Amino acid sequence: MCSCIPELTVAWSRELSSGPFVAAPLIADIDADGRLDVAVASFAGDIDVVRGSDSQHQPGSYWPLRLTDTSVHSSPLQVSALVYCIVVSRL
Repeated sequence: MCSCIPELTVAWSRELSSGPFVAAPLIADIDADGRLDVAVASFAGDIDVVRGSDSQHQPGSYWPLRLTDTSVHSSPLQVSALVYCIVVSRL
């Protein structure tokens, strides 16, 4: 085994959506607390952000966000403290 590959361990595991994911998550400091968060968007229209340290929602946050009659076709994109996704309406 190559000594240059670090041994990885699972820090946490959590179901964030019942729909499939079509893009990579965004790992960034979404809430400006100095720690990394994980933002995901599923094809089913679920957008969720959890703390990277323990997979919990930030107290008082509005996550998860459930969009109806839409589907998400991109990874989340952070601009300042806002999270954006490309959303397509099913109408």
